[in-house]
Amino acid sequence: MVATEIERFPTGEPRTGAEIASHYAALADAGERFLRRLPGDVFFAAQGDRWSPAEHTRHLEKSARALAPALRLPQLVLLLRFGRSKRPSASFAELVERYHGCLAAGGQAGRFAPSAKPAPADVERGREEIVARWRKTGDALRSSILRWSEPALERCRLPHPLLRMLTLREMLMFMLYHDAHHLRLVADRLPEELRERALADGGQT
Repeated sequence: MVATEIERFPTGEPRTGAEIASHYAALADAGERFLRRLPGDVFFAAQGDRWSPAEHTRHLEKSARALAPALRLPQLVLLLRFGRSKRPSASFAELVERYHGCLAAGGQAGRFAPSAKPAPADVERGREEIVARWRKTGDALRSSILRWSEPALERCRLPHPLLRMLTLREMLMFMLYHDAHHLRLVADRLPEELRERALADGGQT
């Protein structure tokens, strides 16, 4: 794990499919509580020159929506399309280090970046709708994890826009970390009083 990273929204370092699914569900619970506590105007406001919390959440939903259909495909389809992995999966910590290396080298969200949208007239309702879509899409992805055996998580692979070809296990570990990473960015850029209020009894070590 990156030593300088503030450990909000802890992920642990899961390895098995069951561990990834469990940690991912716990993170989603903490993230949902946190995001729903943000005032609507704060949720849609840019954080300096960075994305707004709404844009981070839409980015996470867009990423999960892209992966979820692949997890519902038969194993044979993935093997025929992307080939069989010939190496063991990296550890969670190694994967995080690789991801941060890509970011430091200028890696960006690319086609998974949220499209530009104005804040809705009803910001409270708008926040609820965006958070609900993120949670629903993530739940669909997480519910598919346990249908994959441990050998299949090692055998199958998928392309990642920054990390290139990942085993299915690595891709799922990445998705868990990716959500935590963006939730931490939102939290760390909030005014301290608002951050601590939004994080109360959830999202912290």
